[in-house]
Amino acid sequence: RRLAVIGPAGTGKTAAVARIAAAHAAAGQDVACFTVDPVDGGASLRALLGESGVKVEAISCDQLAVSLLGENAAFVLIDTPSASSGSPIDIETLAATLNTAGLDEIHLAVRAGTASPAAVEMLERLRPLGPNRILVTAAADTSYIGAAVDVAIRTAMPIHYVAETVIDLAPADPRA
Repeated sequence: RRLAVIGPAGTGKTAAVARIAAAHAAAGQDVACFTVDPVDGGASLRALLGESGVKVEAISCDQLAVSLLGENAAFVLIDTPSASSGSPIDIETLAATLNTAGLDEIHLAVRAGTASPAAVEMLERLRPLGPNRILVTAAADTSYIGAAVDVAIRTAMPIHYVAETVIDLAPADPRA
């Protein structure tokens, strides 16, 4: 299973990748993480994973497909660079990279409390990246997750995970 998390800066991508990786590693699964073009060389993701035993490799965008070919972990997570109009990496370049990587899931990180029009605009701007799931981040900050629900309804994309805090992450429960 290969999963990437996409979104603009500040949406909680790196923390979500770390929480998902740590949870799967704690359950005994072989997990590897790649962080693409990290500004800090991967230090943030490594720090968040601490002693989890999850391997973290910082790579450039053009190395992703090749790096994944050589990876045999059962679960691979990819922390993508900030994807926005002013980001250091071009959305089309990142889209081409993700399209060749053979990913199973591409999660759009939507921060709880985001206004619905802003979330829809973000989705439209990032649609070339191929998101097929929604990951709600910072859900403990506010009970308003209407933007994520709105995007899910408009696109029929499931809300897959909800990140309550920096530590807590769970599969989405439709009853909640």
